[in-house]
Amino acid sequence: MRAAAVTNSFTHPDHLAPLCHMMDIPLIITDPALYELSLNHYPQIETIYCDHLSFGHDFLKTNFDTLFISGKRWTTELAHLLRGQMRFIYCPHGNSDKTYGFKHIDPHLLHDIHLVYGPQMLRYLDQHNVLEKIQKTVITGNYRYRFYKQFQRHFDDLAEREIFSQFEKNQPTILYAPTWKDSENSTSFLDHCQSMIQALPKHFNLLIKLHPLLEKYQPAHTYYILEHCKKYPNIQALLNYPAIYPILNRCCAYLGDYSSIGYDVLAFNKPMFFLHKADRKTPLDVCGIPIGENPFDTITTIQTDAYKQAQYELYQDAFGEKRTPKDIRSDILAAIQTTSPLEVG
Repeated sequence: MRAAAVTNSFTHPDHLAPLCHMMDIPLIITDPALYELSLNHYPQIETIYCDHLSFGHDFLKTNFDTLFISGKRWTTELAHLLRGQMRFIYCPHGNSDKTYGFKHIDPHLLHDIHLVYGPQMLRYLDQHNVLEKIQKTVITGNYRYRFYKQFQRHFDDLAEREIFSQFEKNQPTILYAPTWKDSENSTSFLDHCQSMIQALPKHFNLLIKLHPLLEKYQPAHTYYILEHCKKYPNIQALLNYPAIYPILNRCCAYLGDYSSIGYDVLAFNKPMFFLHKADRKTPLDVCGIPIGENPFDTITTIQTDAYKQAQYELYQDAFGEKRTPKDIRSDILAAIQTTSPLEVG
């Protein structure tokens, strides 16, 4: 198998880099800034920069027969280009409670191999009539968390140096990680971020991790927040920081909406608080506390046993039993051998 993982400007490598390490394949990046970022964060893998002019039919066909991709629409374009000449393995970029992705899945993506984290993702695919159209699924478990634990010292030291040492005081840090503004208006960023900054007590640090698509679709608001946060010694806003687990390990509590980061938090059993809409309940609701206009009146760093149990149970549903890299790799190779290349008419 001559394989590689590929990513572009709007799909951070946090989901593909651990897969590259597990499969011993390179990560190809077409964005120069993201390439430099990945070299710094993921020295454990081979990272290749390929500019957009070179990244095409001849380059891919000459060098590879299998691609791991996280971008849905990009896969469709490549599939049209390579008509049955390439294996496409879809790697989910997170596990969120947004239904947007299911409503807009291109049917051309449903003919090859999909990686899934665990029972919950399989169930969602089935409920949205997608599972029956996929040739093969491979359950991976939480391979991203395992990768973080394997290289924890590297990732924690990097996060300390680049993020947490920049706060004026070493005090409890709350992570606010809003998602982007999709067709369901899932984000809390536009309505709550500014007021949250103004209401933050001095005894907390606030780390705002922005979704990369906020910059694309709400650039004015995003850049305003990035500049505005520079006035506060206990607030930082991150736009391009790929690794989430070292941040979650260091923060004392999570505040979010419908981002997939909510499921990443479950591995740490930390207090969770949600800016969810009243008419959009999610499985994560039982794992934490809904909050109002001023979240800091509610947020505490003390975790109750009831929420710990709910988080543990949802984590098991989302990611299933632990799987070894050897077993996952073996299942992926078996899936490739027992299915046919993606055909696009």
